[in-house]
Amino acid sequence: MVLPLLAWLLWLVLPRPDLLGHTSYSSAYLDRHGELLWLSLAHDQRYRLPLSFEETAPSLIAATLLYEDRNFYRHHGVDLPAMLRATWQSLHGQRRVGGSTITMQLARLRYRLPHSLHGKLLQIARAIQIERHYSKDEILAAYLSLAPYGRNIEGVEAASRIYFDKPASALSLPEAMALALIPQNPRRRNPTSETGRAALLAAQQALAERWQAEHGETLPLNLALQFRPPEALPLRAPQRVQALHQSGLAGPGPQTTTLDARLQDSLENLLARHLDNLQNQGIDNGALLVLDYRDMALRAAVGSADYFNPDIAGQVDGSRAPRSPGSALKPLLYALALEQGRIHPMSLLHDAPRRLGSYTPENFDRHFSGPILAQDALIHSRNVPAVSLFAELAPPGLHGLLAQAGVQGLREADHYGMALVLGGMEIRMEELALLYAMLANHGQWRPLRQLADTAAEPGKHLLSPEAAWLSLEMLRHHPAPHQRQLPGVPVRQARQVAWKTGTSHGFRDAWAIGVAGPYVVAVWLGHFDGRGNPALVGRNAAGPLLFAIIEALAAQSADWPEPAFDLTGLRLQQEPMCAIGGDLPGAHCPQTRPGWFIPGVSPLRVETIHRQIPLLPNGLRACRHRPPHTSLAVYEFWPSELQAIFARAGIHRPAPPPYGEDCPLDRQASQGQAPQIRSPQAGLTYTLQAGREQIPLQASHDAGVSRLYWFADQRLLGQVAAGETLFWSAESGDWAIRVVDDHGRSASVGIQVRQH
Repeated sequence: MVLPLLAWLLWLVLPRPDLLGHTSYSSAYLDRHGELLWLSLAHDQRYRLPLSFEETAPSLIAATLLYEDRNFYRHHGVDLPAMLRATWQSLHGQRRVGGSTITMQLARLRYRLPHSLHGKLLQIARAIQIERHYSKDEILAAYLSLAPYGRNIEGVEAASRIYFDKPASALSLPEAMALALIPQNPRRRNPTSETGRAALLAAQQALAERWQAEHGETLPLNLALQFRPPEALPLRAPQRVQALHQSGLAGPGPQTTTLDARLQDSLENLLARHLDNLQNQGIDNGALLVLDYRDMALRAAVGSADYFNPDIAGQVDGSRAPRSPGSALKPLLYALALEQGRIHPMSLLHDAPRRLGSYTPENFDRHFSGPILAQDALIHSRNVPAVSLFAELAPPGLHGLLAQAGVQGLREADHYGMALVLGGMEIRMEELALLYAMLANHGQWRPLRQLADTAAEPGKHLLSPEAAWLSLEMLRHHPAPHQRQLPGVPVRQARQVAWKTGTSHGFRDAWAIGVAGPYVVAVWLGHFDGRGNPALVGRNAAGPLLFAIIEALAAQSADWPEPAFDLTGLRLQQEPMCAIGGDLPGAHCPQTRPGWFIPGVSPLRVETIHRQIPLLPNGLRACRHRPPHTSLAVYEFWPSELQAIFARAGIHRPAPPPYGEDCPLDRQASQGQAPQIRSPQAGLTYTLQAGREQIPLQASHDAGVSRLYWFADQRLLGQVAAGETLFWSAESGDWAIRVVDDHGRSASVGIQVRQH
């Protein structure tokens, strides 16, 4: 009685062993449809994936028990009859048969016990301990998670993923039987060698006979299977999945990403073919990204043209590398200007020479187009209007918007100055795509989703829905680029695409990014070492590839939404606008076109460029209309800087005639537009070298003005002909600078001057 009681007490106090807590696992990164993208190694350089009993094919469990331990569910860790039978056969020189139960084998694998008598005794003790605390299903799942399956593969889940490209739950009966045989002799039955496959096939045939006798089930005559070796594992979206792995966002085991393997392959092929077309221009690298803005899921990310090519630094991830965006940030600037009521899409902006403090912006083509509608200025990426808008924005402005969107590496606003909007900073393609997705999501910025089991986050509103919608509506009128048809790409359709290009300073980066259907698509071409290339112009180099990708996306999408820009719930209105002046049409506007605006926000006014004036019989302008002594005629009244651009471009714009001599100055001053001082700027402090520097005095003025008179406080500084600049050798002090035109109209600004 004492010995059984002691045995029972010992059974009760046996501590619970940790079966798998010591084990490190691989991560299997899957695309959204379950296709394997990449399988990482565990910390000990082995392929090993966790497995639960419920995730295992019943045929694998049955085959394993039939071959390894038929009495598994009837013993308590040790099958004494089987051990005695194995010992008897070994002593009499018969074929050696293992007497270890699955629980004993689990103990040997878990505690790395030797193949010896001492090791066998430890196996028995540990097996009893394991059976005391774990169910049979838990023990079997742990064994299948640690069993060796050839090479550096452990666990049936990793073996199934590697050899057959499927989870263990989807194994066929022949596949399950093959895997059940490998752990007993993983070296001899290594399925990736010719001799190993032969040995495995012979064992399969024997097990198949036992299976038929046991289950009465006829098996296929040909049990030979194709096994994929570990070196043939896929590596798709390599930079993205490896970065995800290193980030710690994804844990061990199967990780379903939001990526689409088929789309990923398609984009890599498109990039390769596009670069083949550009090979003679010296462009050999690029990066692509596709984002579904509805749920913020990343669908594809091509980090480089060739991951395995060291000549182009192929392992760098161009979709996450900071690069200069060129003009790709301008839609955000215009969205802010729309939100703050600075412009509406038809507002007339001035693309004319302008000095902003010490900064004189220039256009990409080093020319000026004169008066230009805001929508056209954005589409044609005119720098001068963009910089002028940037200077007018109320804080926090564009820099504040980028900071709120979490752009990494952003320095203080003063570091960039006005060059920020022209690409004078660095941003990652991923961050740029999120900003465009914000526009598509009516001003709501949301973070990127890369794992399928993470819910879309609500994000935060950084722009009004109306401003975001209008900015995309403006970009939707951007004409598609001319492009060479790529093989395998559908012919381009007339789709709604809101897109923008960017070309960085020194031709180092060519961008094209757009919103089409449910997607944001981003394209970058360039060199990771920062080399410039005159061929790296966004519209010509990256634009055609953007549209090829959009067509490929549309061909693969069964639910491509057209149109993509929803107006539901937005406070917007559309009215006829003057096609030339850009504002509400006056009585004399010759042509109108539809224009959107935000009621109560957009700066609406009646355009004043087209004015009807009375003329004397000698052709001079009269003070008032006195029929039949005067006649009426419509003239265009353009500001002076725009008149000068027309003249340089050879565009004839008839100027309104001057007033007749009998029209007093006060009557002239009551008509037309007052001057606008361009330099100096109001509120600035000018620090000058005594006797060396001068402040330029410049003003735009109404048509018909001949001379401008400049004053500092009440002191006349001088006079210049219309359109000319007066240079002032200023003294220290606070000054009220005033300009008066020869019609008596005036304007003034306050500045400070300090001597250095």
